[in-house]
Amino acid sequence: MMRTVAFRPLQIGDAAALSALLKSSPADYVKHFNPFSFEVDALETLISNAKKDRLIGIEVQTGQEVELAGFYMLRGLDEGYSAPMYGVFVAYKFRNKGLARLTLVHAETSCRLSQIDRLMLKVHPANTYAKKLYEAHGFAASKEDPINKNIVMEKSLFRNGT
Repeated sequence: MMRTVAFRPLQIGDAAALSALLKSSPADYVKHFNPFSFEVDALETLISNAKKDRLIGIEVQTGQEVELAGFYMLRGLDEGYSAPMYGVFVAYKFRNKGLARLTLVHAETSCRLSQIDRLMLKVHPANTYAKKLYEAHGFAASKEDPINKNIVMEKSLFRNGT
Protein backbone atom coordinates (compact mmCIF):
# COMPACT_ATOMS: atom_id res chain seq x y z
CA MET A 1 0.00 0.00 0.00
CA MET A 2 1.27 3.46 -0.89
CA ARG A 3 2.11 5.74 2.01
CA THR A 4 1.65 9.49 2.08
CA VAL A 5 3.54 12.13 4.03
CA ALA A 6 2.00 15.19 5.66
CA PHE A 7 3.28 18.09 7.74
CA ARG A 8 1.31 19.84 10.47
CA PRO A 9 2.06 22.06 13.46
CA LEU A 10 2.52 20.05 16.63
CA GLN A 11 -0.05 20.62 19.36
CA ILE A 12 0.14 20.07 23.11
CA GLY A 13 -1.73 16.78 22.67
CA ASP A 14 1.19 15.49 20.56
CA ALA A 15 3.69 15.75 23.43
CA ALA A 16 3.15 12.19 24.72
CA ALA A 17 3.56 10.62 21.28
CA LEU A 18 6.62 12.78 20.59
CA SER A 19 8.15 11.86 23.95
CA ALA A 20 7.57 8.15 23.29
CA LEU A 21 9.08 8.46 19.81
CA LEU A 22 12.21 10.20 21.09
CA LYS A 23 12.66 7.93 24.12
CA SER A 24 12.17 4.72 22.13
CA SER A 25 15.00 5.57 19.74
CA PRO A 26 18.28 3.69 20.05
CA ALA A 27 20.76 5.62 22.22
CA ASP A 28 23.35 5.68 19.46
CA TYR A 29 20.77 7.14 17.06
CA VAL A 30 19.88 10.13 19.30
CA LYS A 31 23.31 10.73 20.83
CA HIS A 32 23.79 14.02 18.91
CA PHE A 33 20.16 15.17 19.23
CA ASN A 34 19.73 16.91 22.57
CA PRO A 35 18.00 20.28 22.10
CA PHE A 36 15.62 19.81 25.06
CA SER A 37 14.23 17.28 27.52
CA PHE A 38 12.29 14.38 26.05
CA GLU A 39 9.85 14.35 29.00
CA VAL A 40 6.16 14.93 28.22
CA ASP A 41 5.80 18.00 30.45
CA ALA A 42 8.88 19.65 28.93
CA LEU A 43 7.56 18.99 25.41
CA GLU A 44 4.12 20.36 26.35
CA THR A 45 5.79 23.55 27.58
CA LEU A 46 7.95 23.81 24.47
CA ILE A 47 4.94 23.41 22.17
CA SER A 48 2.66 25.74 24.13
CA ASN A 49 5.30 28.48 24.42
CA ALA A 50 6.02 28.56 20.68
CA LYS A 51 4.49 31.69 19.16
CA LYS A 52 6.70 32.59 16.17
CA ASP A 53 8.79 29.43 16.50
CA ARG A 54 7.51 26.43 14.57
CA LEU A 55 7.42 22.77 15.58
CA ILE A 56 6.15 20.76 12.64
CA GLY A 57 5.17 17.11 12.88
CA ILE A 58 5.90 14.66 10.08
CA GLU A 59 3.12 12.13 9.65
CA VAL A 60 3.18 9.02 7.52
CA GLN A 61 -0.19 7.61 6.58
CA THR A 62 -0.96 4.10 5.39
CA GLY A 63 -4.66 3.66 4.69
CA GLN A 64 -6.50 4.84 7.80
CA GLU A 65 -3.42 4.59 10.04
CA VAL A 66 -1.40 7.76 10.74
CA GLU A 67 1.97 7.54 12.48
CA LEU A 68 4.20 10.29 13.82
CA ALA A 69 7.45 9.80 11.90
CA GLY A 70 9.35 12.74 13.36
CA PHE A 71 9.33 16.51 13.42
CA TYR A 72 11.32 19.55 12.51
CA MET A 73 11.60 22.88 14.21
CA LEU A 74 12.41 26.47 13.42
CA ARG A 75 13.43 28.04 16.72
CA GLY A 76 14.85 31.34 17.92
CA LEU A 77 12.22 33.63 16.43
CA ASP A 78 10.45 33.88 19.80
CA GLU A 79 13.74 35.10 21.31
CA GLY A 80 13.99 37.82 18.68
CA TYR A 81 16.49 36.28 16.26
CA SER A 82 15.88 37.14 12.60
CA ALA A 83 17.15 33.78 11.34
CA PRO A 84 15.62 30.66 12.86
CA MET A 85 17.62 27.62 13.87
CA TYR A 86 16.44 24.51 12.02
CA GLY A 87 16.50 21.12 13.69
CA VAL A 88 15.06 17.79 12.62
CA PHE A 89 14.39 14.39 14.10
CA VAL A 90 13.23 11.44 12.00
CA ALA A 91 12.17 8.25 13.78
CA TYR A 92 14.63 5.40 13.48
CA LYS A 93 12.22 3.21 11.51
CA PHE A 94 11.78 6.01 8.92
CA ARG A 95 15.46 6.90 8.52
CA ASN A 96 17.00 6.93 5.03
CA LYS A 97 13.63 7.45 3.34
CA GLY A 98 14.15 11.12 2.36
CA LEU A 99 12.10 12.66 5.16
CA ALA A 100 14.91 14.89 6.47
CA ARG A 101 15.52 16.18 2.95
CA LEU A 102 11.80 16.86 2.57
CA THR A 103 11.72 18.84 5.84
CA LEU A 104 14.54 21.06 4.57
CA VAL A 105 12.53 22.00 1.49
CA HIS A 106 9.41 22.56 3.61
CA ALA A 107 11.31 24.69 6.14
CA GLU A 108 13.02 26.79 3.47
CA THR A 109 9.71 27.38 1.68
CA SER A 110 7.98 28.36 4.94
CA CYS A 111 10.77 30.83 5.69
CA ARG A 112 10.65 32.35 2.20
CA LEU A 113 6.87 32.77 2.44
CA SER A 114 7.43 34.55 5.78
CA GLN A 115 10.12 36.83 4.28
CA ILE A 116 12.83 35.22 6.42
CA ASP A 117 16.04 35.55 4.43
CA ARG A 118 18.37 33.16 6.24
CA LEU A 119 18.22 29.76 7.87
CA MET A 120 20.70 28.33 10.36
CA LEU A 121 21.34 24.89 11.83
CA LYS A 122 23.82 23.04 13.99
CA VAL A 123 25.29 19.66 13.21
CA HIS A 124 27.70 17.50 15.18
CA PRO A 125 30.99 17.05 13.29
CA ALA A 126 30.65 13.25 13.54
CA ASN A 127 27.22 13.32 11.89
CA THR A 128 28.67 13.13 8.39
CA TYR A 129 25.42 11.98 6.75
CA ALA A 130 23.54 15.08 7.96
CA LYS A 131 26.46 17.38 7.18
CA LYS A 132 26.58 16.13 3.58
CA LEU A 133 22.81 16.58 3.26
CA TYR A 134 23.00 20.17 4.51
CA GLU A 135 25.93 21.01 2.23
CA ALA A 136 24.04 19.55 -0.74
CA HIS A 137 21.18 21.93 0.12
CA GLY A 138 23.45 24.96 0.06
CA PHE A 139 24.32 25.32 3.74
CA ALA A 140 27.86 26.43 4.54
CA ALA A 141 29.76 26.24 7.82
CA SER A 142 30.00 29.66 9.48
CA LYS A 143 31.42 28.92 12.94
CA GLU A 144 31.71 26.38 15.74
CA ASP A 145 29.44 26.37 18.79
CA PRO A 146 31.90 26.80 21.69
CA ILE A 147 29.62 24.96 24.10
CA ASN A 148 29.20 21.64 22.30
CA LYS A 149 31.62 21.98 19.33
CA ASN A 150 28.77 21.59 16.82
CA ILE A 151 29.25 23.18 13.42
CA VAL A 152 26.91 26.13 12.83
CA MET A 153 25.80 26.24 9.21
CA GLU A 154 23.87 28.97 7.38
CA LYS A 155 22.02 29.41 4.12
CA SER A 156 20.76 32.56 2.43
CA LEU A 157 17.23 31.96 1.16
CA PHE A 158 16.91 34.85 -1.28
CA ARG A 159 19.13 35.65 -4.22
CA ASN A 160 19.53 39.16 -5.62
CA GLY A 161 16.80 40.52 -3.36
CA THR A 162 14.12 38.18 -4.72
